[in-house]
Amino acid sequence: MATTTERPKAQPKRIYLDGQSCSRCESPAFNAIPVQDGRGTRLDCARCGLAHGFSKWNGHDLEIPKPAGIARSTED
Repeated sequence: MATTTERPKAQPKRIYLDGQSCSRCESPAFNAIPVQDGRGTRLDCARCGLAHGFSKWNGHDLEIPKPAGIARSTED
């Protein structure tokens, strides 16, 4: 009978991106979530969980994506 062992789940790391915030809730904090057994890193908003993009993929660092802004009216 084969047994399987589960790897411990990696904990997210809290990061702050210079001048960037979540496009949904405007939180400045993001969680860097390890994916692909640590070969990739997904950035999620620390407050609402919106996926922001990937800062690392398949072992290669990527340019950190800027969040897509939400169009807001400047009229009262």
